[in-house]
Amino acid sequence: MTWQLWVVITLVAAGIVILAVTRMRHAQDVFSDITRLDRPTESSRAGLSGDELAEARARARHAAAEAAPRRSHG
Repeated sequence: MTWQLWVVITLVAAGIVILAVTRMRHAQDVFSDITRLDRPTESSRAGLSGDELAEARARARHAAAEAAPRRSHG
């Protein structure tokens, strides 16, 4: 009867190891994609200079700040 418990424990452990290996492989693929140097950057894809990107980001932040509801204390 105790051998059945060991079989269950072994199967659970094997499942955890397989899950960990697949998650680590996925994480390694994501890390490789992030650190790949030949990947085109956002500015080269859009054809914008750094100043134009900064202005667009500032406009987006300003629009998001205006759309957010204001909370007052009191």
